[in-house]
Amino acid sequence: LEDAVGFRATYAYLIAPSTNLEATYFGTHSWDDAQSVTGTSDLWSVFSDFGAIFPQVGQQGFPQTVDEAVFHGIGYSSELNNAEINLRKRWISGNCLLHGSYLAGVRYISLQESFSHNTRVADGGFLNYDLETENDMVGFQIGTEMFVCVSPRFKLGAEIEAGLFGNDAEYSASVNTREVDQGNVVDANPINELDEKTDVAFASEASFIGLFRVTPRLTIRGGYTLLYMDGMALATENLNTADSPFGAAGRTVSIRNQGEAFYHGANLGFTWMW
Repeated sequence: LEDAVGFRATYAYLIAPSTNLEATYFGTHSWDDAQSVTGTSDLWSVFSDFGAIFPQVGQQGFPQTVDEAVFHGIGYSSELNNAEINLRKRWISGNCLLHGSYLAGVRYISLQESFSHNTRVADGGFLNYDLETENDMVGFQIGTEMFVCVSPRFKLGAEIEAGLFGNDAEYSASVNTREVDQGNVVDANPINELDEKTDVAFASEASFIGLFRVTPRLTIRGGYTLLYMDGMALATENLNTADSPFGAAGRTVSIRNQGEAFYHGANLGFTWMW
């Protein structure tokens, strides 16, 4: 996937000497991608391990419309949003060379993803498999930062935050298929699936930051941020290609919420004090 553009905003209110109450939001980061391929009834699908178990694919319950196809397409999208409230205590070393702080607070992270797999065969048959996952994480975090004064106007430093979260993860899917047999069109009843689970997740964030004070009120800042999350329900990991939902007994629906997600990117902004 390519880079996505978003924004981050923080409001800090001084509640005691060297102590701030901060509210932060970052988000509107959205990633979308799609790929497709066409053929002459020579495309084999992941549902049959790309032809390795054909024609036994019918015994799995997947329709023949997934193999010997003329079209295969996949689509993926992901959206990340974050909100947090922290109490930050600042400190300065005796020689003013080091500036730092400690923080503790509550954080909310939302990660929503979708994935689709579509197949078409020459006689008009098709299979559409569309699924979505949602992660709503709420938890407590702690963190610290430290800067070195390179000059009276310029500082270099780093910040790290980490915490444990309760993740309310949800999976939903819709599977539709049509088969054409000697001109007879057979539409299977759409299969709708839903499962959710609340479990423990982990998130940590690290930033490398440079600060340049332009005026006593205005500071330009830039850096690089890394965000890691574990215990997530990811769309691609919840695509079930081994068990068919079209069998007489259906299939057991179980969300997979042990995925890992890693984001990183550069940032540029400013701080205004009044």
